[in-house]
Amino acid sequence: MLQSRILWTGVLASVSVIGSFAAAQGDLTGMINILFMTGLALLMLAGGYYVWNGGFFNLVSKGFKMLLPKRNQRDYGFEDPLDGSGSEAEEEKRARIKRWMATVGFWTGLIDTILSFLLIPLI
Repeated sequence: MLQSRILWTGVLASVSVIGSFAAAQGDLTGMINILFMTGLALLMLAGGYYVWNGGFFNLVSKGFKMLLPKRNQRDYGFEDPLDGSGSEAEEEKRARIKRWMATVGFWTGLIDTILSFLLIPLI
């Protein structure tokens, strides 16, 4: 799985460099600007994913629930069997794919941002 992430990070970083060069029509300054913005956007998306899944918003919502008066609260039972035959296996698969995409997006964004800074002396 790790080799797959490294491979896809390299492929997506190469595609973003070639795409930014094509979008800038060969202008180095435009390419640096596009690379930086692409890298920044990918870093922000990956950071947002990790903050969302880290439970920050769960803690904030629990804090607000503690401030508000208690209303009708019910206990709900399990809807899916716990032996892995329900939708929990599918949810785990989706969660793994999202983690994989966030990791690849983070490293691609980091490579794009660093490359944009390294290309500045060439102007």
